[in-house]
Amino acid sequence: MSAAKGQEHGSQEYAHQEKMPSDRELLETLLDNIPDTIYFKDLKSRFIKVNKAWQNKVNRSKVEGKTDFDIFTHEHAQQAFEDEMRIIATDQPIVGFEEKETWPDRPDTWVSTTKMPLRDSSGEVIGTFGLSRDITEVKKIGFSLQKAKDELEERVIERTAQLSEAKEELEKNLAQIQFLNVTAFKLAQILDIREMFTEIGAAFLSRFQAAELSICRKLKTGFSCVHATGMLDTPEARKACETAVASFLKQDTQALFRENWQEGLCPSISWPSDLCAYPCWIALPLQADNTTLAVVQVFAGEQGREVWHRERTLLSTLATHSAACLSNAIHYKSVEGKARLEGELEAARIIQQSLTPHETPRIPRLDLAGIYRPAHEVGGDYLDYFQCGDGSWAVFVADVCGKGVPAALLMVVLRSIARVESRSNFTAKSLLCAINKTMQVYINERSFITVLCMVIKPDGSAMTYARSGHPKLLKMDASGAVSEVGSSGVALGIVADPAAYASCLQEVVIPLTAGDTFLAYTDGLSEAVNSRMVAFDISHIAKSMTCVKDKPVKSLVHGILDDVQKFTGDKPAHDDLTLFAMRVVE
Repeated sequence: MSAAKGQEHGSQEYAHQEKMPSDRELLETLLDNIPDTIYFKDLKSRFIKVNKAWQNKVNRSKVEGKTDFDIFTHEHAQQAFEDEMRIIATDQPIVGFEEKETWPDRPDTWVSTTKMPLRDSSGEVIGTFGLSRDITEVKKIGFSLQKAKDELEERVIERTAQLSEAKEELEKNLAQIQFLNVTAFKLAQILDIREMFTEIGAAFLSRFQAAELSICRKLKTGFSCVHATGMLDTPEARKACETAVASFLKQDTQALFRENWQEGLCPSISWPSDLCAYPCWIALPLQADNTTLAVVQVFAGEQGREVWHRERTLLSTLATHSAACLSNAIHYKSVEGKARLEGELEAARIIQQSLTPHETPRIPRLDLAGIYRPAHEVGGDYLDYFQCGDGSWAVFVADVCGKGVPAALLMVVLRSIARVESRSNFTAKSLLCAINKTMQVYINERSFITVLCMVIKPDGSAMTYARSGHPKLLKMDASGAVSEVGSSGVALGIVADPAAYASCLQEVVIPLTAGDTFLAYTDGLSEAVNSRMVAFDISHIAKSMTCVKDKPVKSLVHGILDDVQKFTGDKPAHDDLTLFAMRVVE
């Protein structure tokens, strides 16, 4: 580069430097444009100078000579004053401190603040200065996140507690199911009636920490105490037990509980004096086929109240299982002389038929008739009617998949469960849902049960109707017109999930109008075939119903049986056949 050019370049650089702003101008530019608030204060925390961001924030054009007490609430101003006095006294700055600014006329804000001592040219501290950056939105996000975290933790804690409770409840239910299964299996092996009563008593006593127990068997003339423990095992105490359960001579008596038996339990009875140590009294009837076979009477300590409220369903179920096993033992004894296979099958047939009601209940406005004919010695059809816990009447017509002894055993299980669940389920759908849930333990992947269920109001004015894969209910009006009553549903044992099963099941509410006749049947009727393999289908059934429409329902049932017999001729029945008819008479 030539000397002339170098001199020219130097002149341009010098001229450029002359145009650069001064340090003061640079500082003013910084103060005016930086978004953070900057302020200077004297030794009494009065503002000396602030930047535009600070003026805009406090919405004041002039704050010199003011203090934080003139701008913020006393709470925040006092804290800022103490901080600044400490900086002046200790010469120690505050760096990156997050603080909440509270305002008298607006929502609170948050800032990240750095404050330092302000010195003169000689190094003497003459005040403080600081910079604050608004972090309100960041704090709001942080607060929201923390709130969400806290809520999540609370939900986790609540859910954990719920899961813990559910686990405890599940473990309790599993333990109860295990107890019932073991007990039912043990009782089912016993045929000796005396041994049966002993084992039933032991099973009930095992649910109490301390208790005395008696079992009174129902006879034609009253009750006889056939088993007693401890202080109840004396002639006087046994007689007292027989008197105490006299109310169970009525078939409709339910389980009873008294928290203190001394208050009103047959005051004329002379009980053993030491029995006062067991104040709680529980009486559970062992009922089979709507008949009380015996009554279990428990005197328990103070914990008896807790056991009753916690395990009432279990005790009732145990009573049902015990009654079924006792009923089997009683019937078995009546045919125990038949040792050969034919005799045993005949005994099984007798037992099964004893479980089928022989008399129809008396329900206002209704005339009922039913019949069950197994294709072999024993079968899997199920016909039953009994009273629910609210006084309504349940009618069941069911068909177990299969034939013979396995189907008959599954039918007995269904019968027991249906009667237990009817104590707390009073509509056709709720009853079938409860039965399906409980039956999962007993039905394998190769089994299922079709069911038609009707739950009739106590006054006979209406009923709920649902079916689980069973042939539809038939209705014949007073004119003789026959139609099917539609209702969807899958067989028991097909769908294990309770919610899924309930969604598949449709319930129909049917008003019971005078002159209407209803017929329920198993497929042993509709699938009966003649020599040409033609089935006795709905059209044949409707024709049979119409022909006997003016006759009592008992004649209607037998008329249909006669028609199907004529239709099939000498061809043997290949399936069980069950019929149930109901007519609204007024």
